Parts: sequence; C-alpha cells; structure tokens
Amino acid sequence: MRRRRKTSLKTGRRNKRTKPRMTGPTVNSHSIDLALLIWMALSDSGREESGKRLSDLESKIEKREGKSALENLVQAGCDRNKLLQSLALCCAKPIDSLYDGWFTKLGPLSVESLFGLRPREFSTLKEKLLKAADGIDKINRRFEFGVLLTTPHLVRFQLLPSRLRGYVSLLDLAAERLGRGAYFYQNMAKAILVSYVKHQTGRSHEPEVCTLLEAVEGDYDVTKHREWSNDHRDLLDRVSPYVPIFASRDPGAVIEAAENAVKDYSPLPPVLTFQD
Repeated sequence: MRRRRKTSLKTGRRNKRTKPRMTGPTVNSHSIDLALLIWMALSDSGREESGKRLSDLESKIEKREGKSALENLVQAGCDRNKLLQSLALCCAKPIDSLYDGWFTKLGPLSVESLFGLRPREFSTLKEKLLKAADGIDKINRRFEFGVLLTTPHLVRFQLLPSRLRGYVSLLDLAAERLGRGAYFYQNMAKAILVSYVKHQTGRSHEPEVCTLLEAVEGDYDVTKHREWSNDHRDLLDRVSPYVPIFASRDPGAVIEAAENAVKDYSPLPPVLTFQD
C-alpha cells in the first residue's frame, strides 16, 4: 500500500493559522485614510516658525516661476495657507514641526516594520485576540454574570468581543494599506493636494498643480502627474470624500460627521441572549 503524504495536512494547518477567521464587525475600509487625513489636517500656521516656513516655501515657488500658478489657484477658490500646507507635505518640508521627519520616510514596507512582529507572530496574535473574543462572548451570555452587564455602569463590557474582532480587522487593514507602500505618506499628501484643489474650485487645474509640484519637487510634468494619478486612482477615490476635513479651518464638526459615516457598528450595546 502506498503511504499517504503528510505534507498536505501540515500545509493546510499552517495556512489556517495565517488566516484567522473573522466573525463580527469589520473596520470600514476608509478608516485608515480618514485617520491620516485628520492627522495631516492639523496645522498651526499662525506660529512664528510656521509662518517662516510658509514664507520660505512661497519664495521657492516664486524663484522657480510657480507664482502665477499659485495665484491662479487662490483666485479660483483655494485658501493660500491650506494650499501651501498640502504642497509642503508633498515635498517633505512641512510648515509645522509636528510633521518633521515623517514625510522623508519611505513608509512601512512590511508587517514587521509596521507592528514590530514577524508575520507568524502577527498571525498568532490575531488568532489569540479572536479566541479571546469568543471566550468573553460565552462568559457574557451566562445568565448569572451576563445579567450584570445589562446595568448602565457595566453595559460597556457587552461590546468587548465585537471590539476585539473589529481591532483584528483594523490590524489587517493597516497591514494592507501601510505595510507595503513606498513613500506612502507623500503619496497621501499628494492625493490631498489634488483632491483639495478639485473640491475648492470644481476643476482639477492640472497645469497649475503640476507647475507647483515641479517648483517644489523638481522634474515633474503633466505626463508624470497623469501616470501618478492612474497608479493611485484608488487612493484618490478614498481620500476625496473626506477632503472637506482638510479644507475646513475649524474641522471639528466635519470630523465628527466623517467619523459617524465610517462607524463600524452601533454605539448602543446589543441585547444579550442568555444561555441556560
């Protein structure tokens, strides 16, 4: 009799470990982009240091014959400081010291560089979190303990299993979005610039945008810009709905509305059904 090969069984088990099962809510696919856009929208251009950086950036643009493009976009409806803020992020020379060092980074190029865990450790952690969620869910559904969670001061713990499952989906999303993108932060900044101009003016203003990017980056033209746009169409589509946050001078209300739009599950706890 021919012996059965054992490798297929081992391989199957290994594959099962690397793909933990998901039950429950998943994080909205726009969550990472929204978080980064909110972070990049923060600015304190009124500070002396930021004002000097703005002035230096304008001088550079004027020196490289981009002044008319800047003025055209301002006249078309763009806020000068917001336009310069997004442009500065694109060229890795932010006007706020808050961002120093970030936009010269390649961005995380692997799961290990993003989380500090090797791929197998990352998969193991996710599986443990999902098992913990299952275990907590079982405990919560036992009447003697679960009834305690129906009281107002303890009701928050009903959501713990779904929060853990949602966290695992956030880890997966972050690994997908951030764990393999060279110059991810600069690409995100360029997507904000392009989306901001279109949001404010109703048009792409491609020649002016390219002129400004050439002034701050060098060696940039319409052909390269269209290639970049085609390569990053998905990123542009994800950023565009939330660019009003960047455009707003007081983005608090806009942020709240955007966060409500990407909520993964109801803030109200589910009604427990108890086991005998």
